[in-house]
Amino acid sequence: SQPQLCQQVVKMFRVKTDLLHIAENVLNGCLGVFGTESSYLNSDGGRLLDQETTLEAVESYLSAHGLNCYLDVAFTENGVAPTMVKQLSKKRSQLVINKPIKYRERTIAGVLHHEIGTHLIRKINDGRGLWCRNRAKF
Repeated sequence: SQPQLCQQVVKMFRVKTDLLHIAENVLNGCLGVFGTESSYLNSDGGRLLDQETTLEAVESYLSAHGLNCYLDVAFTENGVAPTMVKQLSKKRSQLVINKPIKYRERTIAGVLHHEIGTHLIRKINDGRGLWCRNRAKF
């Protein structure tokens, strides 16, 4: 029944706190070294990027990988994720970056590897597959 299923799901995902003290020690140790979360983020990821620098990083990445012809870049203030790849047409996609931008000079490459390397490349590969024009056959 539905209520039993709900109870099983709640039981499966019950929050456990037996390792919480270890997590607290790690966080307190980090705060002891860096003082604040912002200091840690600046030290680890570098400075926050503004819109212009973010756009330059994306365009440089696309150019280096020969992907300029597949992707446009847009900025929004009401995105559901910090960054996402949105399909505009069969041949064109859009990288949508939410503002305020949270990326840093040493973390933007990882974001681009994921968003472009995973989502865009998968879309391009899918469009080149044998199944693309006749999915029912496959």
